[in-house]
Amino acid sequence: MIYRTKYRETEIARFVSPDRSRQLIVYEIGEPGFPFGPADCRVVLLAGKDRIGSLDMQVFNDGGWAKESDFSAAWTDDSVSVTVHSEEQEDRLYEMFSDGRIFGPGTEGYE
Repeated sequence: MIYRTKYRETEIARFVSPDRSRQLIVYEIGEPGFPFGPADCRVVLLAGKDRIGSLDMQVFNDGGWAKESDFSAAWTDDSVSVTVHSEEQEDRLYEMFSDGRIFGPGTEGYE
């Protein structure tokens, strides 16, 4: 029971680059906090089967589950822009690069 509520990774979205060389997978970690707590999510960037980088975040949907429509992705040759759209907070934009760098709210060097 503890594993399911706190640690289990459930895939909620998958985005594939136009050249099919990279994937962005979004997981919900555990279950949303009770009552009305955020959903913990992990965004993972892959090249083939190799993990390039990952980012943990919280999604605030009035205690509800995170869902695919909370995330969107736009690909460039060397990065993916990930936008998080949740019900109870402004959109947040993250940039994940093929060399492992990540920029966005809560990341090192972001202002």
